[in-house]
Amino acid sequence: MRALLMDWIVCASDKDDCVEKIHRVEDEKTELIGRVADLQQELAEKQCELNVEKEANSRAPSQTIKNHVERLKNQLALKEKQQQVCLIGFCHCCPKCHKAGRPV
Repeated sequence: MRALLMDWIVCASDKDDCVEKIHRVEDEKTELIGRVADLQQELAEKQCELNVEKEANSRAPSQTIKNHVERLKNQLALKEKQQQVCLIGFCHCCPKCHKAGRPV
């Protein structure tokens, strides 16, 4: 009889432990569901921001294109300067001036 009583006490304490563990797991599950909902909301906001940035970037020229345009402007300015010097006749580097017999 005493063994049955001891088994019942152990079994009851195991049930209490199990119930406590179940409550902890349910609390953790609720917390995780809340975190997932928060992360989904944050993900939706970031996705919206990304779409706005993509739209803005599709309308604006890229940095590569800007750099290329700047380089072409500089090349054009240099060519114009060389042409002006060549027309004056003080060009030392232009093969056209040497062939034309312009004074150096």
